[in-house]
Amino acid sequence: MTQIRKAVVLAAGLGQRLQPITKTYPKPLLPFMGVPILAHVLRRLAQAGISQVATNTHHLPHAIEAHLQAHPPQGLHVHLSFEPQILGTGGVYRPLSAWRQGDPILVHNADIITDIPLDGFLDLESTPCLAAMGLLSQANPTEKNQLWVKEGRVASIGEQPPQGGGYTAHGFSCIHALSPTFLREIERGTGSGVIAFYQQALIEKKEVRAVSAPYVFWADIGTPQAYLQAHEDFFQLMEDNPIHPWVQLIQKSFQEYGFSLLHDEERNGSIFYGYNLLHDSVEVKAGSQIGPRTVLTEDCELCENVKVSHSVLFPRVKVKANTTLSRALVAPEACLSFSL
Repeated sequence: MTQIRKAVVLAAGLGQRLQPITKTYPKPLLPFMGVPILAHVLRRLAQAGISQVATNTHHLPHAIEAHLQAHPPQGLHVHLSFEPQILGTGGVYRPLSAWRQGDPILVHNADIITDIPLDGFLDLESTPCLAAMGLLSQANPTEKNQLWVKEGRVASIGEQPPQGGGYTAHGFSCIHALSPTFLREIERGTGSGVIAFYQQALIEKKEVRAVSAPYVFWADIGTPQAYLQAHEDFFQLMEDNPIHPWVQLIQKSFQEYGFSLLHDEERNGSIFYGYNLLHDSVEVKAGSQIGPRTVLTEDCELCENVKVSHSVLFPRVKVKANTTLSRALVAPEACLSFSL
């Protein structure tokens, strides 16, 4: 049995729902627990045995290239595929045909944070099928189309189940494996979205395997609210299960990027409540109250008597004295506050 060794990371989106933050940050480089989302994804792919990755880019491509040069992922060769015009989740594969060399591939969105095991996708040839789609444990309420599954197969994709009963609805995890046969069909097609190709294949009764695996965390960083909620959920997981392997993997990543986890302690005249993540370059003046569940990234500066909780501060943010922030995303370009 030959396992999949190549992966495509979809990273060309504009991140329109995250503007104005994404005017200066490509979405894949948004920090999750201090570390760019793309770095988390690449580390997991390498650990799963992937050796070659192609990443499509469009918005701020030089920022992604600079990040990969500064932080080359261990064990991976990364090929960048710039798209002058966004080709979509189906069109992305046509420029990658020569790179793929007829091999099957694993596909992972660059705005997904999860510990879903990748092993179940890598043995695509063990049970002949057109593709394998990763399932969420239940329907995704934020998406119109669901995956309708029965006996380990995806039967249809849409708002309503097929006739006959016995189907369960699941959200799409945005992780899937594509066979060479399916990739040739997609590359010859004219559509820009891969879901349309899946829907046509299912109408033709072609085999699409449903990959269901236990996981503790899945987050789609698509909106400011979802981005902030993902941090809230991870802090909760870290508090509940600090020895979980995936929690420890994230901790190893942020430590390598110069972050420290502070828990109920005092530092330089300021108090940190609960769990908080602090980069070594952050400057916090006396009298501030930080936390719980706050991330302070590179070169942030908090002046005297600042109160901030349940928030993420992006690099180079300076918070004026006597400011109170709660449930906020703060970047040099904007401050977005939410009630979660």
